[in-house]
Amino acid sequence: MFRSGCGFQPELWNATNGTRRQLATCDNVDGYTSIPLQLAPMESAFIVFEYPITTSDVKIDLPSTNRSYDIKSSWDVTLTSMLGELHNIRLDSIIDLSKHPDDEVKYFSGTANYVTYVELPHKKSDHRYILDIGDVREMARIKINNQYIGGIWTAPYTIDITDSIKKGKNKIEIDVVNTWVNRLIGDSRLAKDIRKTSLFYRTLTPESQLQPSGLLNNVRILEQ
Repeated sequence: MFRSGCGFQPELWNATNGTRRQLATCDNVDGYTSIPLQLAPMESAFIVFEYPITTSDVKIDLPSTNRSYDIKSSWDVTLTSMLGELHNIRLDSIIDLSKHPDDEVKYFSGTANYVTYVELPHKKSDHRYILDIGDVREMARIKINNQYIGGIWTAPYTIDITDSIKKGKNKIEIDVVNTWVNRLIGDSRLAKDIRKTSLFYRTLTPESQLQPSGLLNNVRILEQ
């Protein structure tokens, strides 16, 4: 419900990808404008009233998913630390890296490169295909079939991959960058002369809680 906007066309502006679209209005009562709107948990958007309404033909456009393809294949993950060290692992399923039994992974800080392949049974020309990575800490860059698509850093952690996905085998590549907190916690467990990080004033200790790291949920493709 908006206090202003009567007589003006509401538009949804998406700050993450620069798109905007017109919205339908339901009611204008006592100077208030009601707009049907569906957002994912923690998602936000700008609603802008810029131009007078010139048509009443704007349809209610709430996104719906016709089909979901869960990516169940294993992931090859290359961990590149902030110091340039490399560590390779294979994940049968997505897990929080801070919960991995290997300390090199558990206390990792840097860029994690995830690679897998998915078989798409068909691609319909009148549908959109959205990659949903569920949740990530902290930021992700997406490539589909070696083509850079864009970045994801906020809810709903989705990105349109329609122009790059194809019927058949597709390569999914996700680079995830986390903070250096987990590495600092890991180094705090070591003797000072073998630590690879240094701080003038160290507040993190071996008892400090690790931050979630990497991809946190199973990845899927939404057909809309």
